[in-house]
Amino acid sequence: EQCVLIFNLMVEDNILEGKKYKIIDNFVSAENCQKIYEMLTHPYFPWYFSHSTLHMDDKTLDIRKDFYIGPQFGHSFVRDGESNSEYLKEILFLSNLNRVGLPIFRLKANNQLNNNETGTCHYPHLDNPTDGEKFINAVIYLHETDGDTVIFDDKIEKIKPLIGRAVFFDGLVWHGSNNPVKYKNRIILNINFNKINLIT
Repeated sequence: EQCVLIFNLMVEDNILEGKKYKIIDNFVSAENCQKIYEMLTHPYFPWYFSHSTLHMDDKTLDIRKDFYIGPQFGHSFVRDGESNSEYLKEILFLSNLNRVGLPIFRLKANNQLNNNETGTCHYPHLDNPTDGEKFINAVIYLHETDGDTVIFDDKIEKIKPLIGRAVFFDGLVWHGSNNPVKYKNRIILNINFNKINLIT
């Protein structure tokens, strides 16, 4: 069954307000962030290991000295617009994603550990490199941690994790994450919204 995740509460096709990216603090309450974090760090919550933050052959990458590639754990709640997790309803309820009013193409949690890697960020990428113009992407920070999100626009913008902070950016904006250095882990929600609003 296809998971068309759209809501009538607040339709915000223009959530970026004509900008390439937008930071919204307190998008998720601290209380709900704590509930999500506790769920994601429960001993029986299923995480899946990936050797790299990028799903591509590392041999194709022109690695600069200030970029790096690191492993992470992930959990997919929505994949290709369809529900992929028994935890989806709870995540949607707690994460405030119904405010956006756009269909969710992908929703996942990333768990990056402190692996002593440093640099500008993981290798810059587009979440959907073949059709990025169709998407608005977002990152939501859930707990106290470090590991900036780096946006590559006219200049390099480093966005620090704050509890409840959301960063929305156009699907054609190159970006990269960072592993934590001071903290033991960095857990975020990563969302891809379809720009086409299916509400009629």
